[in-house]
Parts: sequence; structure tokens; C-alpha cells
Amino acid sequence: MITFDQAKQHADDLESRHAERNSMFEDIEDMYLLKPPSLPSESWIKQTVSPSARNALLGAVRLMTALETIASAIWTGAGRAARKPLHVDLVLSALMYGEVHLGINRVSDLIASANDENRERLQELASITPVLIDVINPRLGYPEFDRAGLYAYYSSREVRSGDVISRFGDLAAMQLRDRQPWDTVTECEYWDHKVHYLWVKEAQNPLIEAEHGLPCIPIVASIVEGSNLFNRSGQQSRQPFLYALWKSGLWERETLTLTVMYSLIFSIGANPQFIYRRSDPSKAAPEADYSTPGGRIILDSGEDYAPLVKQILDPSLMQGLQLAQEQGTESTMFKQALGEPMGSGTAFSTVSLLSQAGRLPLVPYQRMGSYVIGEAMRTALKLLKAGGGKSKAWGGNGVTEFKPSDLPDNPNIEARLEIEMPQDERQNAMIALQMTQGDAPLMSRARAREEYLGIGQPDEEEKAIWDEQASIMQFQMMLQQQAQQAQQQAQQQAQMAAIPPQGMGRMPMGGPGAQPGLEQTGAEPGLPGVAAGAPLTPRNEPPMPEGELM
Repeated sequence: MITFDQAKQHADDLESRHAERNSMFEDIEDMYLLKPPSLPSESWIKQTVSPSARNALLGAVRLMTALETIASAIWTGAGRAARKPLHVDLVLSALMYGEVHLGINRVSDLIASANDENRERLQELASITPVLIDVINPRLGYPEFDRAGLYAYYSSREVRSGDVISRFGDLAAMQLRDRQPWDTVTECEYWDHKVHYLWVKEAQNPLIEAEHGLPCIPIVASIVEGSNLFNRSGQQSRQPFLYALWKSGLWERETLTLTVMYSLIFSIGANPQFIYRRSDPSKAAPEADYSTPGGRIILDSGEDYAPLVKQILDPSLMQGLQLAQEQGTESTMFKQALGEPMGSGTAFSTVSLLSQAGRLPLVPYQRMGSYVIGEAMRTALKLLKAGGGKSKAWGGNGVTEFKPSDLPDNPNIEARLEIEMPQDERQNAMIALQMTQGDAPLMSRARAREEYLGIGQPDEEEKAIWDEQASIMQFQMMLQQQAQQAQQQAQQQAQMAAIPPQGMGRMPMGGPGAQPGLEQTGAEPGLPGVAAGAPLTPRNEPPMPEGELM
């Protein structure tokens, strides 16, 4: 176990060894934040910063998105606690710095060391996620690796004095008694495989000084683009997405060209110049009278006063700007990958190939980003396994509860950080369908769902499909039964309507002219004892005598 003084000395050494890295990071941050390079400050110079580096980086971040039940719930819950999906800042860090640092903290540890004011808030947070995952700016972190992985880690960041006091209580209040709560102090933290130190640079004594007893350092740090092979002085082991644009100076050239162009347009193009051709060399230029619209100038015979026809921008400026933009695109990513339309008449296959090829520079970031997420979840599960007690995580499928015995001793988590575009979903679905069709499919449906559709738990998806199909079949059977019952009821009603009620005679016939109470006895041929065309007579009454009037 090293002492606190030795830890501080090691931390200073780590910081000094990463000074050149931080210088590159600062320059790339300036490119992303559109901070212009140093230019003269004359009033006619109009600084115009090229947005190409920022646009390329943001476009790459938007293309890269997207674990299994517990791991996915923990990742989602940690993102909700951070009020932002974690992979957004992770991808931004990977592309901007070529490096990703993640800090993993158990919420139970934070509750144990919190004061009364923050304990209740942290307990509420524990119902959402058992761990907090912080994306650390690599400029503030200094990792050291050996053959076994991360050996030590030092970080330094500026925080408010009040934040330190709220987390560490009276001990921090004593050390920062001369500071106002809103004053800024530098918080330093050192980890190795045995000890954990935390101190404020403006104070003398550490706020944390102990053996941490954790199964691993709760930090994940990885180089996403670059290599530790480049370890000589002046070489950069980190080579982020904008490295070529920064190292070549193309971004500064593009910014300089735009500044020159707009400065000339403003100073010359916006201020028209006139030529006065005079007949007498000693005569002064005439004054324009603007008392009438358009103005009036009095000239003598043979004189001319006209605007200067001028070419403000030299064609070489436009050629230089176009060359810088083309080289910048080749150094980052083709804009067609971000959806930029091409000229008319371009074949769809060409657009599709450019869209796919344009994303090739993002493949290393995709793979290493997936590795970092997997390592973060592996570290989080190891910490939760060692911590004991039940945990909750609020994921996309609701609250997931688990206990240490549910977690493996050596978890193996594989994450998938996808590069997605809207048209990819249809294309991947068609490929998955083709791979699983026929009597001899090339791939199982579970593998196709996971490989092409990004479904993390294909077996669960298969069960969900079965449940859905069973529900549809039950619903269809219920509809058929209801239709059969309705048909049977209709037939029964029709049969009942066809049978006349008992005790009722024959219905009157004869149409609209028939008299009520009379029957047309001769209207039904074939009745026994009745001749066709017999006269109508009242029912149950004797016939009327001849010649008697009614």
C-alpha cells in the first residue's frame, strides 16, 4: 500500500506525462466549439470559422446509437439518473478524444457516506439504478496500464466548494472553512488496485484515505482510436476522428480562406468604388447631390463618372477553399453517409454504396465503443456481486430486481453499439428473411434476429411471437364461434316466423281491395268443394235473398 504522499507524487507524474495529449485535446475542442485561431484584429477583418470539423463530428455521433436483461436495465437506469442516455456522451468522447473514461460508483456506497440532506435523494435514486456511471472528460483523467490492464488512475477536476462539503460533511467543512460555497476548488482522486485517495488540492489532508477492498478499480479507460505503439516523444497514442484535420492544418486553412473571402466582400464589395474620368487634370471630382432619389452628378463635356467593375475574389481563393473542403471530407467522412443528396441521374446503387462506404471510418469507434460499454457493465456487475444485498434497476421493460447470487462470478458482457440509418432497418430485415427461408436455411432465426435486427434476446422474442400468434388464433376462434351462434339464432328466428300461431284462421287475401272479415274462397285453386270464381259471402252468415236491397 503506497502512502498519500507517494500517491500525490505518482498523480503529478501521470499528469505531466499526458501534457502533450491534453494539448491536442484542447486544440480539437477548439475546432468542435468553433473557437477561431489567432488572426489579426483589424476592423476590416471579419473572422469566419469553418464549421466543417464540428459538422463532421456531430454527423458521426448521430449515426452511432444503441444489453441483456439486468445489464440493459442497469445501463438504462444509470442513463435516467444522468438525465441523458450514457452512450451519447460516450460516443462524443470516443470521436472527439479517441479515448473513453467511465467512472462506476455503487449507489449504496454513496448513501453510506452521504449526509442527511443527500441520503434521502440517493435512496430514491437506488430504486432506479444500483450504480452510477459517469462519462469522464479524458482531459481530466490520467490512466496507467500494465500487462494486467488498468494499474492506476488519477483524475483532477474543478468543483464547487459547497459540493465537496455536501458529500464529505464536517471533515471537508474544516478544510474549506476559508472558502465560500460557490468558490471553485480542484478535487483530485487516485485509484490503484489496493488504495483509494481523494483530496482537495487547496487543502492539506485527504478526505478519503483507505484500502478500497473492491475486486477491481471502478474505472474503465480505453483508447478507442490510436495505439500505445506510438510512445516516443512527439507521437500521439490517441488519434481521434478529427486528428487528420487537426494535424494537417486544413481546418485552419479553411477558416483562414473563409475569413479572407468575407473580409474582402465586406470591405470592398459592400463599399462601391467609382471612376471619374475628367477632361481637366486640375479639376476636383464632382460632388453628388442626393436631395433627389438616386442622386445627381453634374459633369462637363467629355467627363465620365461610373462604378468600378471589379473582381473582388480571386479565383485562386475559391480553388483553395474547394481543395481544403475536399481534403477535409476525405480526412473525416463522406457527407453522403449523412444523407446529403447527390446530383440528378445518380443510380440508387451508387448512393447506397457511398452511404455504406462513408461509414467505414466509424467502424473502429463502433467496435471499441461496444467493448467499453461491455467492460463498464462487467465492472458494474462485479462491484454489485461484491457489495451484497438486493438491487433494483429501472430498464425499458420495467423494474428488474436481482440479488448477488443471480450474478456470475466472472460476468462476460458483450455490447453492440450500432451505426444506424433509417434505410438500414429495411435492408437488414430483408437479409434476415433471406437467410432463414427455405428447407435448408443458412442461419437460424435467433441468430438472424440478433445479427441483423439487433434484438438482444432472440429467444425471448421468439416466445413473444408465439404468444402473439396464440392470442390471434384464440381471437379468431372466438369470432368464428360468435358468427356461428349468430347464424344459428337467425335460422331459428326464420323458422319460428314461418310457423303460424295456433288458433288463427287463414289470412285475408285479395290485395288492397279485399274487405276485412271476408275471404276470397275462389282465389285458392284446388281447395276441395270450392269452385273457381265463386262469389264472396260473409263468414258464418246465410246468403242474402234475391231482390232484397241492403
